[in-house]
Parts: sequence; C-alpha cells; structure tokens
Amino acid sequence: HFLNPASGVDLPYDTLKDFTGVSLIGRQPMLVGAHPGVKGDTLRDFMTAAKADPNARLAYASPGPGTLSYLVGELIARRGGVAMAQVPFRGGSPAVQAVLNNDTQLTSLIPVILMPHIRAGTMKPLGVSAERRLPELPNVPTFAEAGLDTMPTYNFIGVFAPSSTPKAVVDRLNAE
Repeated sequence: HFLNPASGVDLPYDTLKDFTGVSLIGRQPMLVGAHPGVKGDTLRDFMTAAKADPNARLAYASPGPGTLSYLVGELIARRGGVAMAQVPFRGGSPAVQAVLNNDTQLTSLIPVILMPHIRAGTMKPLGVSAERRLPELPNVPTFAEAGLDTMPTYNFIGVFAPSSTPKAVVDRLNAE
C-alpha cells in the first residue's frame, strides 16, 4: 500500500487520499535467507566475501520489483557495496525456491516464510532488519550489526477503509 505509489505504476487510486487507516494489525521484520553454499554465515561475512570476489555472480530473488523484499536486496547491494542482480518472481514461494535451487543466492522475506527452510538446513539466515535480534534466531545479527547504515525495516499489516468512511465508523472498527 505504501510502496505502490513509489513504484512508478499508474494506479487507479491515490493511496494517501483515497484511504484512511483503521488499524495496524502487526509488523514483521525482513529476514535474509541464503543458500547454504553461499560464503559467509552472517550478512557482514557475506558482504565481505562478495566484495572480495569481483567475479562472483550473485543474485537475489524478490517477489517482484517495488516490494519490500526488492528494496532490502537493493539496500544490501548499494549500501553493502555488493554487486548483485535482482531476479523478480511472482511471489515469495518462487523466490524461496530459487534460493533452494541455488538459482539465486539469497532473498529477504518475513521470518515465518523462511523459518521452515532454516530449521531444515536448506537455507541459512544471514541477517534481520529489526532493531533487535529475533528470539527464535539469537545468533543472527541485525542489519545494523552487519554494518548497514539503515533504519529497521518492517513489513506492516494493516486495515484501511475508503477515505469517505465516517470517523465514527473508523473509530468503531479500530476499537473492535
């Protein structure tokens, strides 16, 4: 909802004028998962190894241009100084499959999507975009610990209504 206006796509609505926020349901950080064969066990180690090998052909999988996953990949590439190409897919599942097949080396998605693969050992976690390490992955550093100068990045889940919705209705929906 918030990234769409910046994507350059001609939308049939204005996300800021045509909607009103009802409630924030939750937020989830982005977790960077890599193929087990990728050099480095942390995001910092990965970036160091990638910069040391100018011939490395690296790519990150995303659920498509303009998604938060795409932006995290670009953040790692640009601020981390890593030459990586984006390979867009139509959703998170194909992006995960590309990493599992080593067609791409990493992806960033919400933890709930990557955790089964991390637990199975078919993917390794490199970093998390939160301000603190995840309790489920206490050995996985944050982006800040990896040296990426960035603010924490979260996938937000919320409820919106048409901007013409009366305030009393929005307030009631929010309370419920």
